[in-house]
Amino acid sequence: MLELGIVLIASIIIIFMIGFVIALCKLQTRCEGMEERVFAKDAIKHIEKIKIAG
Repeated sequence: MLELGIVLIASIIIIFMIGFVIALCKLQTRCEGMEERVFAKDAIKHIEKIKIAG
């Protein structure tokens, strides 16, 4: 049960971080969205690592 809670909290933090990156990206006029795609892929890998570790 505790492991599920840790994964859930980590997922929420990562979602907020992605949202923050996208918000920063929108503030920058020259951004083409590459950063958020790369970041999302890293976040997915991170979540998978947490699930494997759990």
